[in-house]
Amino acid sequence: MKIKIIQRIVPSYRRVFFDKLYNFYGDNFKVYTSFNIGTGPLMAKSKSKFPWLAEIGKVYEVPGICWQTGAFKLKIEKNDVIIIEGSVRIISNFIIILKAYIVGAKLIWWGHYLSASSKPLLAGIRHKFMKKIPYILFYTDHEINRFIKDHERTLNLFSLNNGIDIEKIKKNRKAYSTSDRDIDILFLGRISTKANASILLQALNEEKCLNYTATFLGAQDEHECSKITDEINMLSLTKRVTVVKGSSLEEIVSKYANRAKIFCYPGQVGLSLLHAMGYGLPCIVHNDESKQMPEFCAFEENKTGISFEQNNPGSLALAINTALLSPDLGKMSSSCISVVESKYTLDLMKENFINMINSIK
Repeated sequence: MKIKIIQRIVPSYRRVFFDKLYNFYGDNFKVYTSFNIGTGPLMAKSKSKFPWLAEIGKVYEVPGICWQTGAFKLKIEKNDVIIIEGSVRIISNFIIILKAYIVGAKLIWWGHYLSASSKPLLAGIRHKFMKKIPYILFYTDHEINRFIKDHERTLNLFSLNNGIDIEKIKKNRKAYSTSDRDIDILFLGRISTKANASILLQALNEEKCLNYTATFLGAQDEHECSKITDEINMLSLTKRVTVVKGSSLEEIVSKYANRAKIFCYPGQVGLSLLHAMGYGLPCIVHNDESKQMPEFCAFEENKTGISFEQNNPGSLALAINTALLSPDLGKMSSSCISVVESKYTLDLMKENFINMINSIK
């Protein structure tokens, strides 16, 4: 049996996960990807570091659809487990699906059910198509429950529960005590459109937040940095807000996470939520689940943080102030760590993946 995953790109946060699966399955585990988009060029240069990595061919995109060359040539055999990226926009996937059906390989659709980026029309098409695929792998258990409720299908549904490298965090994490911390609010993640960082800046100018400081850790390039810096200057927040270039190194992230009292992500939060919770930071996020990424399901109101009304700076300011004045921050911190370590780690993702493969052999 060979396990073959086909993806357009390999995000940096998945590399350790794939390393763990390769260590378990050896050369029977491969990830086929393209080297011409996203992180592809960098992956190509360091290909020797990833024995599980293989090039399938270039990706060509036009508005709304894309084609991954090499789909015709990918060798698929009867005992293979084929895992495709769950998107109806990837037309070449239909070739892989057809080949898998013809030879009798196991076929798994790996993707989200609903997320902040889901468009109603495409989501409807995707859901109808997903129901026809023999096996579905979701990001979280919560998505399985939603899918069952909406479609009344219960067989061959699996989830990874997207997680983080908690061992690296534990090596760098310090005990939580607000008296030892000088950053009131930490934003962690790319300062992209989905982050909706402007709402946090506006909230800092609300009366309830005039004395609080914030650090934005995650600017990826000069464009992101200059855009938010201009807004900080416009709102006269230069003395209270700091912008720091993003890093994937836990040693750098920890320098700021260990100084912060709470985490705030005003937009569509995903893995950044789990990352912050891994450091024991009580979280402030908006409460519209339909406009969040799948990882939002790890958030529990008044247990791991406090929510606010989406796109409402006043509501966010109230949530921030309530959290920072709460005598329960220590309890929330402990709950954040407990939730992540019990359900959302890379080792648990590995176990979930192996259990899925074992159940469909």
